[in-house]
Amino acid sequence: MQITYIPETTLNTTPSTPVGITLRCTDYDSNISIPNVESNEIRTDRQRSPGAMGAPEASPSIKGELSYATLDDFLAAALGATWSPSLASVNLAVDGSAKTITRATGDFVADGFAIGHTVTMAGFTNGGNNSSQTITNVTTTVLTFSGATGLVTETSAAGRTITGNTLKVGGTSVTPKSVTLEHKDQSTSTTKYQPMTGVVVNKLGLSGALKETVQYSLELLAMTVGTMTASTLFSSIGAANTNPVFGNVIGSLKLNAVSMPNVTKWSMDFDNSSEVGRVCFSTAAHNATQKAVKITGTLEVYFADHTQSDRYAAGTEFPLSLTLGDGASKSYVIDCGRAKITDRKNPEKDGVRIETLTYEAYVPLTGTATACFITRKP
Repeated sequence: MQITYIPETTLNTTPSTPVGITLRCTDYDSNISIPNVESNEIRTDRQRSPGAMGAPEASPSIKGELSYATLDDFLAAALGATWSPSLASVNLAVDGSAKTITRATGDFVADGFAIGHTVTMAGFTNGGNNSSQTITNVTTTVLTFSGATGLVTETSAAGRTITGNTLKVGGTSVTPKSVTLEHKDQSTSTTKYQPMTGVVVNKLGLSGALKETVQYSLELLAMTVGTMTASTLFSSIGAANTNPVFGNVIGSLKLNAVSMPNVTKWSMDFDNSSEVGRVCFSTAAHNATQKAVKITGTLEVYFADHTQSDRYAAGTEFPLSLTLGDGASKSYVIDCGRAKITDRKNPEKDGVRIETLTYEAYVPLTGTATACFITRKP
């Protein structure tokens, strides 16, 4: 089995000469169904007339173990956002001594660059400049990376890029981010490929537990289900990344900026309540829509004191932060600035008490004005 995809720039349209991205996973189900519309004709011979077949529908589900860079496109789709701030094909110069990059035109501040952002640069002649750096100062035309090593002075030239490493909820686009998805079925002697286009994220889940790797799950919806064929639709397919999967030893989970040392199990779900609009005289859906992103999850913790029960009873809000990895390299930091416990269970079994806390994240009243920030650390 192989799952391959490519982000779409136009909803429900595969890019030309597509280069496929291999998605690392452990389980896949296409969940394809073809509605059968029954006939209600009344016949004198007491037999049934055949009905009509509807257009194929699909809600693929994918499960896997999370590793760095594996889900970046799907995280962006789940949040309806773009990894930012980013610039494509701009004139940039590097001062290796000052540890700065300078742009010829434009405004870094207006483009959303800020102190603390980690950005990845590419397109430079010197390999040391094609690196990921953390911004320590920002002006209109200059970014400073005080902690950078390996930067080499280069004069200004075109075609250079800066890719941001931050996602946040709160975009205004009404068009969902979508991918073209293909399943390579090798369960028989004949290999077949099942393509789908206009595939949007309905729900993305992350979870972890003791003695397990960090798991991900994707619940998707497809606008168009293609015909199974003997050849791939991709012009070429890249190999899957080889980054190690995340475990539940290195990382942290903080409530109100305080690490929780007693977590035994956790989950975080991003639910878009996506829908695809079917129409007459077409096998493709007319559109795909998504509602507000609902961010919920659960925490299972050894009972320590009444802190969480007091928070639940009082409806106290708090920031929640989840770090996967060491927080410095090939890691993710997920920040929810305004979370609240919405349910709490505290059973006792064999003298051991485990609290199960259900939470939801909301848009903050002040500050970042986003329910969730995801920062990747290359």
